Amino acid sequence: MQEGTRYDFPAISAEGRDAGAGFREVRFGEIAFREETLFEDIGEDWKNGGWGKSIGIVTLEHTPTSDARRIWVRASFAFDDGDTVEYVGLVPGEGSWHGRGRLGYRGGTGKFTGARGPLDVESTNPKHWG
Repeated sequence: MQEGTRYDFPAISAEGRDAGAGFREVRFGEIAFREETLFEDIGEDWKNGGWGKSIGIVTLEHTPTSDARRIWVRASFAFDDGDTVEYVGLVPGEGSWHGRGRLGYRGGTGKFTGARGPLDVESTNPKHWG
């Protein structure tokens, strides 16, 4: 068994737009989409707006389960350099996006081809990826 290589891309997402129903309005059997701008994490206080230039977008797809504390999220990243990567898992904080979580690698292109490593997520809204 070969363990995949982990590719870090410290990034912060903000300035989002919902397509249709927002995350808080969707119920079991529905799907919500949101697109957010990705910014480079420059090591400053990201919780208070300390981030760098725009580096791409992330599209978030929420799929609630019958348990409101368990909401699936698919995070599809499209970077300005043309690379893409996708992760899937449960929304951190029992569906609240508050706290830490981990998403599983689903696929990618460019430097993310075959990455297979998990993506750690820390969130207080805005979301912090990396």
